[in-house]
Amino acid sequence: FAGGNGSFGNLFNLIAPSGKGGITVTNLDLHTDHPGKDLQVEVWTRNGPFEEGTQSVQCCGWTLLVRTTVVGVARHEPTSIPSNEFPPVNVQPGETRGFLVTFDTDDMRYTNYEENEDLQYAANDDLVQITVGAGVSEYPFRGRIVPNRMWNGRVFYRSPIG
Repeated sequence: FAGGNGSFGNLFNLIAPSGKGGITVTNLDLHTDHPGKDLQVEVWTRNGPFEEGTQSVQCCGWTLLVRTTVVGVARHEPTSIPSNEFPPVNVQPGETRGFLVTFDTDDMRYTNYEENEDLQYAANDDLVQITVGAGVSEYPFRGRIVPNRMWNGRVFYRSPIG
């Protein structure tokens, strides 16, 4: 939740390494700097990396997971999607799954990534890797992205899949 920049949304990949049990994504926390503001959020996903689906959500296998309203908490604090609004998403061992998390306003916070930084993943552990992604410059998403942006949020998951 470092922030530093932002726009309408963020694209990133979740990778479940081979040889592990895979994961089930159960929810996400988001980062905004508008406490008390109602924010329309959408979460989209696709099988394969987001980089293969940057034209728009109308092509390339994107599926809408969540469209709901959240209430912004505060800068550097998590804003949660209601758990009953988020359907579980399985990520099989060895699979890369692209995610698009967007507001209908430019209130999503993310962090710039400098290419000279020696960073392969924005976050990782033994079960999941989150790649450095891209910022989204418009709503609805129609392909305008800003590369090298790290999503500021939390991924809740369980393993093994199920």
